[in-house]
Amino acid sequence: MKINIVLLLILTSLTFFFSLNKSFSCPAGYTSITQVVTVGDCDYSVDLCVKCPTGPVPGFITFTGFRLTNPNCNNSLNIQQVFYGIINQISVFPFIQQLCAQLQAPPCPSATSITFRYPICLFKEKIRYFDNDYIVFYTCDNSAFCEDTWKYCWMGNEFIKEHVSGPYLYGQINCELEFWDVPNPVKYNEPTECFKLHTICNP
Repeated sequence: MKINIVLLLILTSLTFFFSLNKSFSCPAGYTSITQVVTVGDCDYSVDLCVKCPTGPVPGFITFTGFRLTNPNCNNSLNIQQVFYGIINQISVFPFIQQLCAQLQAPPCPSATSITFRYPICLFKEKIRYFDNDYIVFYTCDNSAFCEDTWKYCWMGNEFIKEHVSGPYLYGQINCELEFWDVPNPVKYNEPTECFKLHTICNP
């Protein structure tokens, strides 16, 4: 009996894992990483595709999706504000060090460069997992991306962050709806229409 329960839990976990990762696949050379980020009153599991910098070669961090870690947490912020909050947190160097083991910011004026890519068009989907309902946010297929590059160095007692290039818009913004136009889905595993979140490329 215990074995059957364990197998059921494993199967349920795998089903949820694959359902979450169906829109969270990274290109070759990138690693899929999920990190918890606190924004406002709630924790969010943030999905990223990460290529760590090597020597003078810049690293890349692509934001691909997010969801409440605790689906019962009520945030006072709207989704656009949560999006901005996540972007701000994943672009600080101590967070980047969690993604890239052994990465150190060189002493200034030398620097490590990181390019960030943020999707503009996302959709929502309702997922059931362990008796809880989750609303997950994924990047739409063929979404335009905003790209921005920063460099980091260590000034002896603090990390220095300086802008290098961007913002650049890649692709065509093919979603017209705003996030408030798209209600949370009622049925499971039925994606909503794509909606637009605003970045520095499309303020």
